[in-house]
Amino acid sequence: MKTCQDLGITMPGWSLIRETVTKAARPQVECSGTCRDIEVFSDPMLEKVFFNLFENAIQYGGRVMEITVRCERTPDGLVITVEDKRGWDPK
Repeated sequence: MKTCQDLGITMPGWSLIRETVTKAARPQVECSGTCRDIEVFSDPMLEKVFFNLFENAIQYGGRVMEITVRCERTPDGLVITVEDKRGWDPK
């Protein structure tokens, strides 16, 4: 709840997706070249959003081998996709 209370306290600004993902990354995370040099205007809490997505994938996703972040420009803006790839589970 404390994290949500902090939303909007700090002024939004421009940040590079690659840098934001790198700050929140775990060893399994790979930021695709499709996000190179893409900036978004966002609340500084965006790093926490990526951190939570990565942590949840690792904690609840079973045998997560890789997490990829991709960016795609669309006529309406930008789509950021976070995808985890799981390793084989013999169960």
